[in-house]
Amino acid sequence: MLNYIENKNIDRSKWDRCIRSSINETIYAYSWYLDFVCDSWDALVEDDYISVFPLVFKTKFGVTYIYQPYFAQQLGLFSLKTISVSKTNEFLQSIPYKFKYVDFCLNTYNRTSLTEYTISEKVTYQLDLINNYDVIYKSFSNNNKRNIKKSAKHNVNISQDVLPIDIIKIFRKNRGKTVIKWGDTQYESLKKILYFFLRNNCLKMYGAYNDKNTLIAGAFFVFSANKAIFLFSGNTPEGKEKGAMFAIINEFIKEFSSTNVTLDFEGSDDTNLARFYAGFGSQKTIYNHLKRNHLNFIENTFFVLYRSPLFVFFKNTYLLCQKQILNLLKFSTKNKLDKEN
Repeated sequence: MLNYIENKNIDRSKWDRCIRSSINETIYAYSWYLDFVCDSWDALVEDDYISVFPLVFKTKFGVTYIYQPYFAQQLGLFSLKTISVSKTNEFLQSIPYKFKYVDFCLNTYNRTSLTEYTISEKVTYQLDLINNYDVIYKSFSNNNKRNIKKSAKHNVNISQDVLPIDIIKIFRKNRGKTVIKWGDTQYESLKKILYFFLRNNCLKMYGAYNDKNTLIAGAFFVFSANKAIFLFSGNTPEGKEKGAMFAIINEFIKEFSSTNVTLDFEGSDDTNLARFYAGFGSQKTIYNHLKRNHLNFIENTFFVLYRSPLFVFFKNTYLLCQKQILNLLKFSTKNKLDKEN
């Protein structure tokens, strides 16, 4: 029997036990991880937590909607049993009608035949590290091998002695400038996640340094069960020029080759990134992105405006200006008090 359970009534011990023992276990679905990446989530639960389905949601303009949170690529149905199409359909049909808009991703083990959803395919790349490094290296593309050699030629040094904040700074100064949907809230959430992983020994960090010992690229890998997720990375123009990220991934593969770890590259639909991931011998894996819209005309108009990139850009700009003004006021007040003293 399926039940809709509000967050406050979820038995987190049973929930996490189900995720840990499920055939499609992933870090994204643990209760503590969901608490990090979103403000509100409820769930569909089968019997005594045999199967679970998180429902991450927000409410804006009176519309309660399900969405895919940052830093959680796949959610959907997790189960101790084999997941059939009919079982996935049953859970999707049980999502309460109060969620008028649905826009989220299932995981690679979920498939649905329901026509009420608009379904599109998304891609991730996974690499089984069970073979020794020499065998895995043979499956690298010529381009990846060439870039790994280039990084060695430029004396790029890979070290695990790097701080999360330093890699985040690299991202913000470079590619982060083009990601308009990311603001302080997303970066703070990422920092909390990473430091939690660091305290619990399930995070591997790699930094690439040039011959002047300057950090030019970095990456985070998060572990759960037998899977490592390439969760986040930062790169500089110099790092790109010297093949630093190729060297980082290569170092990770060297360290964890001949183990039962599967490396999940977490994407991508971007052609260049897909080529980069596939160049390490990884296999393309499909998961489904679902949308359902039951909004009326007025609700839909405001909702589309709210989720538009332009609105997000202006919102983040406003919050940044507000923060800078507050800092200036604090600085001004401090100077005034110093002069009075």
